[in-house]
Amino acid sequence: MRRFRRPLLAAALLTGGLAAALVGQAWLLSGILAAAVLARATLGSLWPQWLGLLLLALLRFGLSVGVRRLAFRTAQRLTRSLRARLLRGVQGLGPYGLRAHASGDLITRLVDGMDAVLAYFARYLPQLGSAVLVPPLLAIFVFRADWPSGLILLSTAPLIPLFMVLVGRAAGRASERRYAQLTRLGAAFIEALGGLVTLRQLGAAERFARRLDGEGEEYRVLTMQVLRVAFLSALVLEFFAMVSIALVAVLIGFRLLW
Repeated sequence: MRRFRRPLLAAALLTGGLAAALVGQAWLLSGILAAAVLARATLGSLWPQWLGLLLLALLRFGLSVGVRRLAFRTAQRLTRSLRARLLRGVQGLGPYGLRAHASGDLITRLVDGMDAVLAYFARYLPQLGSAVLVPPLLAIFVFRADWPSGLILLSTAPLIPLFMVLVGRAAGRASERRYAQLTRLGAAFIEALGGLVTLRQLGAAERFARRLDGEGEEYRVLTMQVLRVAFLSALVLEFFAMVSIALVAVLIGFRLLW
């Protein structure tokens, strides 16, 4: 697994450049607005800032594409390696060892489990890098420009990870229940396919179909619970971000009025 560390580190560095470009864009845009509104500067006199804004936008686009491609290719190689190792482990069990494991469980791990690993490395880790790098960079620029606003952001920032941890634990438990139900459903479906002829001969096919339908409905309910918790986490993040920005805007407004 060590050969995957270098491309992941490169993706993290590209994510750092993406975060720096984002902060630079915000800095240039604030300078343009301040010069146009407060200093009554003309748009023609601000062409260097507009040019820098355009160049940073192009840089962000290129870095974003690079991070996505690098992370996706690395995740693909990683999942192929993990799937091959899992297949070798399954083959090493032999016919007698396989009897102790449900075939549906193994298939779920080989297919859905590897897809989850792919999404984790291709999408989650780059976003995590942005979430870690952007706030410190923003804090540096905000403290340099206006330290009272920086103190407000610094005092409200710890509330976001605190509540995200609380919501994330609930999401983790709901996701574990969903995955366990998916494993049971996959195992029951594979076993039903293998013994379909026997079930029809015994007249139990309809009863087993109703059982699968009930387990599928339970899986749907658990999936909706995971989605509700995920939307709740996004709502918590947006709420505290909105509160901190609103406090900064109100205090800046009063200071400008005074």
